[in-house]
Amino acid sequence: MKYPDECKTASQKLEYTYAAQEKLRLVHNIMGDWYREGISREVWETLPYELQARFPYAITLTAEQWKEFQGIFLKATDKLSSSIGESREALKKSVLYNVELGDLLGLRSFK
Repeated sequence: MKYPDECKTASQKLEYTYAAQEKLRLVHNIMGDWYREGISREVWETLPYELQARFPYAITLTAEQWKEFQGIFLKATDKLSSSIGESREALKKSVLYNVELGDLLGLRSFK
């Protein structure tokens, strides 16, 4: 996955990927509403330009267009899931913090 230049660390990449996942979820909701119930032009105009170019405005989305969007959505979801997994694995290997397992387990450390 391509990240903005400011995303350098695993935690920044994970945060970016989760934000992207949320935006994708919201777009999926709009597209689903468009297919099931129809949407207004004002709502359509909130979609990313790339989707507006691919799916010109009409009151409802056709079954064929919905199926095409689902394919696009699934590819994006797979890409995000993979990126989340990679960032999580990188974070698990972090040595930034000294985790005290005794404290975490509720056991007292005797020194």
